[in-house]
Amino acid sequence: MFSFIYTHAWDFHDEGLHDVCRRVSDWGIEAVNLASSYHAGYFIHSHNPNHKMYMAEDGVVYFRPNKKYFEETPLKPNLAAIAQDTDWLDAVGQVADSYEIKLMSWTVCNHNTPLGLVHPEHTITNIFGDSYPHALCPSSPGTRGYVRGLCRNLAAEYPMYAISLEAPDFSGIPHGHHHERFGTFLRPLEELLMSLCFCKWCLKRAGETGIELQSTGVLVRAHLVSYFEEAPIPPRGRPANLGEMLDAIPELAEMMRFREKVEASLIAEIRHDLALLGETLLVAHDGYRADYLASVDGFIVDCYGKDPGDVFQTLVKERLAPGNHQLWAGLRTGFNEILGPGELEDLVTAASKGGADGVGFYNYSETPLRALEWIRPALIRQSG
Repeated sequence: MFSFIYTHAWDFHDEGLHDVCRRVSDWGIEAVNLASSYHAGYFIHSHNPNHKMYMAEDGVVYFRPNKKYFEETPLKPNLAAIAQDTDWLDAVGQVADSYEIKLMSWTVCNHNTPLGLVHPEHTITNIFGDSYPHALCPSSPGTRGYVRGLCRNLAAEYPMYAISLEAPDFSGIPHGHHHERFGTFLRPLEELLMSLCFCKWCLKRAGETGIELQSTGVLVRAHLVSYFEEAPIPPRGRPANLGEMLDAIPELAEMMRFREKVEASLIAEIRHDLALLGETLLVAHDGYRADYLASVDGFIVDCYGKDPGDVFQTLVKERLAPGNHQLWAGLRTGFNEILGPGELEDLVTAASKGGADGVGFYNYSETPLRALEWIRPALIRQSG
């Protein structure tokens, strides 16, 4: 069973390239999935020798981007401060290879608040005209050029075994901004409707396929205005869930299918680019999607917070999906989800028996060192 671990540049910067790679090798892990582009976060790092709390920069890359891959988009990568003197993909790739560890790129795509703030015209924009700066719109040619540029740059200039894509799709309204809060409660339906994009790029792309989003938007807006006016009491006579909304506005189903096609077409374009550059695998987060199947080599299945029985059932269900595809189970080793070596062994075994081709451990930075040491016996037990 293939195995990898999620890592960040600060792990190698603070703990040492050889020390981290030696640990990963000793645990029997075959690849490091290094964040090449990442968002902000405030984390506790219990085994980091230089700090215990860490505020990550927002919307930056940890490698030296080549400008030629971003000539056709106004969105340009922002270089992390920690990468000013060190190209971490290059440095980690060289040292990892000496330990026979593969290099993967953990690539955050459309989630980039700094770029969204500078380029609001390329962000998801709700029916009221509000831009969501954390969410670049995949209909935008600028967003697509930026994401494709990242992947081409990574595949062409680094010894990349695989690129794993996070957030290449339409993001929702919740993000986790500092002090983010919704004083007016949103049900799942209203949260979805507030997350729908009506930016100029969506309108243009949909129109080219014969879909009229503006008329759908009028109906979405009317529902939301009614909901806000009647809050905190849900309005009577209005849909209360997505099923009822689709019955009331059949055009909304057409919009949802359009959004899926936009997402799948971006993945297909990335696949086309990579095919011209070598044999780098393309892996999608968030589990199986039939419309991605022709474009990706595998899927990372979210098994966070699940017990062994649920992990097994999740993988069995995903394995039964049609098509020839690899499945890698994502297991969270920190966050107090694993409280003993036997628990991690049970999860890895359940993933294997359920049909997983590999497991990914999330993540080196945030997991207590003691829990990371439980990876080796888990992999040994599974292989035995």
